[in-house]
Amino acid sequence: MKNKFLTIAIITFASIVTIWSCSKHPVMPSHSSLYLNIKYLIDDALLELDTIKYTNEAGNTYSVSKLEYFISNISLKKSDGSVYKSKKIQYVNAAKEKSNQIYLDSISPGTYTELSFIIGLSAEQNVSNSLPSIPENNNMYWPDHMGGGYHFMKFEGHFNDTTATPGYAIHLGKTAYAVKIKIAKQIKLTLRNQKQTLSMNLNEWFKNPNVFDLTGGNNYTMSNDSLMNVISKNGVDVFTLPDK
Repeated sequence: MKNKFLTIAIITFASIVTIWSCSKHPVMPSHSSLYLNIKYLIDDALLELDTIKYTNEAGNTYSVSKLEYFISNISLKKSDGSVYKSKKIQYVNAAKEKSNQIYLDSISPGTYTELSFIIGLSAEQNVSNSLPSIPENNNMYWPDHMGGGYHFMKFEGHFNDTTATPGYAIHLGKTAYAVKIKIAKQIKLTLRNQKQTLSMNLNEWFKNPNVFDLTGGNNYTMSNDSLMNVISKNGVDVFTLPDK
């Protein structure tokens, strides 16, 4: 019995010492992490799916039923010129909340002045069957007879055209039409998890530098390099990093 009490006392004392040591010398993280939370706007209004009530630069009244795309080649440029690069390739679906949260880890703390990424994939990544065979990736295949690889974006819905409401499908693919995003913004990262909103204004796809009119046969872009070129150029400023 005496030995039993002695054993209990030793274990209790060891536990107290361990707790005291941990509280006095906590293990501090050595890197930052950043959550980019994507939200969707039509100018100043939050996106509502499947409602024909938005008006673009060309005067088309339209809805959005689908918005799927890849984000890849994410990097953060530090004020001293050093760059954090992520190998993450993220499938994003506006209708699926989890896919709109991009987690970046192992970032050196400090002040960053630029966020950049690609809507789509680089030439090395844009190869048929190069991504994991999961439904989300497989659904983004670009036909081999059209060059292979993957869709970079599927942006679909309906629009008013005189008495009808035809569909539109703004699809991007092919390496030449990946959209390169660069956003100048000061982001201070400390040794903790931080969040930053990343906003996409869908109306920007229809303007600057080219007004894109869905009428006149422009409502399907997939097999039309000229239309995809217009959309990819319009896309460079669809994203912003708001202050709140």
